[in-house]
Amino acid sequence: TLEQVVASAKAGAQVLLVKESGGCARAMAEFFEPLLANRARLIASKELCLQHAEQIFSDLKTRFEGFGVPPCKKLRDDLNGLAKRLELIHVYSLRDEEGSSFEAAVL
Repeated sequence: TLEQVVASAKAGAQVLLVKESGGCARAMAEFFEPLLANRARLIASKELCLQHAEQIFSDLKTRFEGFGVPPCKKLRDDLNGLAKRLELIHVYSLRDEEGSSFEAAVL
């Protein structure tokens, strides 16, 4: 999952993470959700974005380990690289009744 998301973002494609997918997709959704809450501010300041990403990575690294993705330098670099492309990342929850519809999230 992580490799697919990284490849898609590098190619400039929009990425939709569904929290209830489970596994690594859920961990990535939990990683990006706090960043996306401040998307505009973090896109404007890549340094601030990386600081936030590093803190979130520290909080979630054991979750990634649980999905067989060791918290190595490559994982950190991949997630930080994705954090720099926040305009391409979207998180959707099937349980979020107040958020946008799934169709709107896909569009």
